[in-house]
Amino acid sequence: MAYDKNIRNKFIEMCAKGISLSEISRELKISLPTLNKWKEETGREVYEFKEMLSKEREIEIDQMITERVKLINTELEKAFKALEKRSINKMKIKNLLYLIEKLEKEFDDPLLKDKIKPEKKIKTTVNIFNSQMQIIETNTSFQSK
Repeated sequence: MAYDKNIRNKFIEMCAKGISLSEISRELKISLPTLNKWKEETGREVYEFKEMLSKEREIEIDQMITERVKLINTELEKAFKALEKRSINKMKIKNLLYLIEKLEKEFDDPLLKDKIKPEKKIKTTVNIFNSQMQIIETNTSFQSK
């Protein structure tokens, strides 16, 4: 029995997605012996389709990462602008700790691991911020004794 090219293409797509032959057989209503024969004949096409799916997924992930980096940079810029308007020494320690924790969590995002490197300005500002926090914590601990 001759099958439509679209049916065969659907078979290739389903194989590339890792769907079992028995499931493909049920869905396409084609016998397992025919599908086994097709599998042998279309090995290269299935492989190429898998590669295409993999590249599409990589592109989607890169786009998600790019959007996430844009969002983080926007939030960091807001934080920097807010900090420029305030004297860190006048901020409550609880607020400073919350801000540091929030910024650190943004960079712990598993999607971003090994994908972004904060700009030098961001690193410098965070280092200065952390240094000032240590000074404030030290001063606070001396005051409480």
